[in-house]
Amino acid sequence: MDRPDSTPTVAPAGFDCPECGEQLAVGVPACPRCGIRLVGPLAQQLWRVDQQIAQLSAESRRLRELLRQPPTAAELSPVVPSTVTPGVRPPHAPPGLAPQPVGPTPHRGLTGQQLLLGLAALLLLSGVAFFLLVVWSLIGLLGQAVVMVVLTVAAAGGAVLATRKRLPAAAETAAVIASGLVLLDLTAAHRLGLAGLDRLDASSYWAGAGLLGAVVLLAFDRWVPRSDAHGTLRRIVSYRPVAVALATTALWAGAIAVAPGDLGDVSSSALALVLGLLSLGLVALGVRLDGSPRLFSVSSAVPWLSAGYALLVHLGVALDVGFSNASTGDRVLATVLLLAGPLVLLLAQTRPFLADQPGLRVGLRLVGLAGVALALGVPVFATPRLGVALVALGLGLLLGGLALIGHDGATDRGWAELTWGDLATWVLRLAIAALFFLLFLLLGGGHASGVDMQALRGGAGPGQWWLPLLPAVALVAPSAVTVVRRRSVSVALLAHTAALVGVLMALRDAETITWAVVGLAGAVLCAALAAAARWSHDGAHGLGLEVAALVAAAVYAVVTVAAGFGESDFVLSAVLVGLGAVLVAYAALPGRLGFAEVGVFALALAWWVQLADREIEVVEWWTLPVAAMLAGIGAVRWRRDRGSRTWVTMAPGLTVALYPSLLVALSEDSLVRLVAVTAVAALVLVVGIANRWQAPVLLGALALAFVAWTQGGPLIAYVPGWILLTGSGLVLLVIGIMWERSIQTGRRTVAWLGAMQ
Repeated sequence: MDRPDSTPTVAPAGFDCPECGEQLAVGVPACPRCGIRLVGPLAQQLWRVDQQIAQLSAESRRLRELLRQPPTAAELSPVVPSTVTPGVRPPHAPPGLAPQPVGPTPHRGLTGQQLLLGLAALLLLSGVAFFLLVVWSLIGLLGQAVVMVVLTVAAAGGAVLATRKRLPAAAETAAVIASGLVLLDLTAAHRLGLAGLDRLDASSYWAGAGLLGAVVLLAFDRWVPRSDAHGTLRRIVSYRPVAVALATTALWAGAIAVAPGDLGDVSSSALALVLGLLSLGLVALGVRLDGSPRLFSVSSAVPWLSAGYALLVHLGVALDVGFSNASTGDRVLATVLLLAGPLVLLLAQTRPFLADQPGLRVGLRLVGLAGVALALGVPVFATPRLGVALVALGLGLLLGGLALIGHDGATDRGWAELTWGDLATWVLRLAIAALFFLLFLLLGGGHASGVDMQALRGGAGPGQWWLPLLPAVALVAPSAVTVVRRRSVSVALLAHTAALVGVLMALRDAETITWAVVGLAGAVLCAALAAAARWSHDGAHGLGLEVAALVAAAVYAVVTVAAGFGESDFVLSAVLVGLGAVLVAYAALPGRLGFAEVGVFALALAWWVQLADREIEVVEWWTLPVAAMLAGIGAVRWRRDRGSRTWVTMAPGLTVALYPSLLVALSEDSLVRLVAVTAVAALVLVVGIANRWQAPVLLGALALAFVAWTQGGPLIAYVPGWILLTGSGLVLLVIGIMWERSIQTGRRTVAWLGAMQ
């Protein structure tokens, strides 16, 4: 039976010496040229090592060839297999695969070689420039061209030679010199009048010279070898950035050369847009030349700057024309130009090269949608006020539809996972807010449209009071759906702000009583929303919603109180009573009893306004009702928590009840009031001592001490001096004799007071 492969194996006729490369016959025990031994265990081990080195070199060349190509799907996988021997760091290993050194990383500065090469390049370029200036007019046209070409080609050839010799620093220096010579040649050819080129203006010349220089430098870059028999050679960096920068220069120079001097605003915007798009094309060219998987590389830096500047000019001019009182045709053209950029972005985000960059893709979508909304705002700017409000209402309906299907932007997903609906939601909110602001300007200035506002034409009147409510409803209604579904605090703040601004704008010409009533109703409604958020027990989200509603309620409260001040005492009292009742009711919620004191303060203000209106001056009418309400709050606190301090539960009511009447009794010499206050203070002191309540004891004792000092103090003047001196001495003598016991008594008194509740 035949064997699958009957071809005989042919033994090699010879081999190369591993040391000197001499061709040797098989079986030679040692190399006759260098004397290295070729037999024995060490020779076999050397042969195996050489075979492994050859295999690894071949694998290294293969990997470098693959790395010059775009990454595949397998390379983008987060799991990277490691073939590095543990503890051994291969040369040029990526930081993620190489063992990290222990200790501080040494600072990498300029080496001596780099300084010398850089200085040499500067001196050579300076010398060449001086040579051209001196001998330019002496060598004629042919000599000029020969000198320029020879010097430049010589520098480029030096870069090629240094690359083949594997001298990367020298090769890069030669490439820098060659690039500088190209720029110097192009500049000298124009300034020194080579072949009459000085007759061309600068923009026309550099439109062609820039392209020529870019082509020459890219040709130099292609001239540099990429690999040799020993593997891949290091690629030169200098040529590509300079070439792309020259192409960008040619682009702008050509635009300046062909653009007429009287170019209009719309045409300027269109030209800037074209320059921006062409600059983006140069960005793509630079990225591709550098082989970068990202949108930024060294060669794309200058085109990025060019594109940014051109697009900013385009936007500035187009917005200035669109949102002005220009002609209808110019505004239509501005709208079309403003739409072009966003549409390009929306088209670019669909390209396959962005498949591995979802965050950038979402960013392009958002910017594109925002740009479309801005462009479509140009025709709305010329719409009458009612049209602006209706457009806002229509956007609100679209926003509500997105909220109902769950695309409301208030999700826990990351930036890269946002959907088209989420992005459209935020763009619509911003658009409605912008229309809201435009309507505010139109109504405040009496303008019929944005075009009239730009032309400073008024006379349209204040407009219907309900117009501002339409954009407010367009924001509030969809936001309410989002708040209910998502419990979003930021959207709740947006809804409260929109409602407040809409209400205030609607009331701009209303009567004061209307302001008071609407403000009180808004405060009540926001307090109810805060109570609902409190009852939801939704943790941090519920607390955020509650705080947002309370802030809005506070703003409405300020509005209604200010309106009450401007109306009448009765309206002010009614407003304060309403706010106080709302606060007291809100205090019934768990953990919100502190609002009761604020409510009592509002009720006290309402009571005092009425007393002042009726000119009632009896102090007890002013204090006792307030003290009763504070006592009631203290009783509620006491029932909820028997461990509460008496300074919180009893002190406020006792202070309001006792001390104003005491001060009035002492100032007016009212014996009946003084006796009554003294009796009440003594009763408070006794009750406090009996129940071990600290606040009643100290407040009652302080009131009695004040009465004793003010009433008994003047009688001291009638006591003879020798009695005062003798009595003071006896008191001090007793204290000195019983010093230790006095200290113990004082400590027991302090401990007794501290043990009280």
